[in-house]
Amino acid sequence: MAQKTGKHKYSKCAKNALKLLKSWTEKGNPNVTHCESLLEAEFWAMRGRKYVAKKHYNIAIVVSARGGFIHCAALANERYGEFLFNDMKDREEAGFKLKEAANLYREWGAHAKADQVSAKYGYLWDSSSQYPSGILVPTLFE
Repeated sequence: MAQKTGKHKYSKCAKNALKLLKSWTEKGNPNVTHCESLLEAEFWAMRGRKYVAKKHYNIAIVVSARGGFIHCAALANERYGEFLFNDMKDREEAGFKLKEAANLYREWGAHAKADQVSAKYGYLWDSSSQYPSGILVPTLFE
């Protein structure tokens, strides 16, 4: 919300949550490391530090997957994919991450969420699907 609205109250709340997660990680709680990394990524993305954000998104994805937090790995892939698409303008990598998010949501059993991600971003990875109006798709033989 802080990124979308620019309101200080949201970024303040996120900073407090990040501070709390960091304290839990420092105390040895292994179940919040992936959440800390994802929130850290969102924080740096909001600040415009794109390459620092990319590093933290990747950490969040790996730590979530290794820890067996499929739903968190799905969310981290989705947020990273949207970041790549909107901020980095990297459609190819964004499509890969968003497809992975949909697959992980489906694996977790969140079929409606997987369908939502696929409906919104499926054109990035499915060449047979309909592209949103206004997007020109080059073909090989033009």
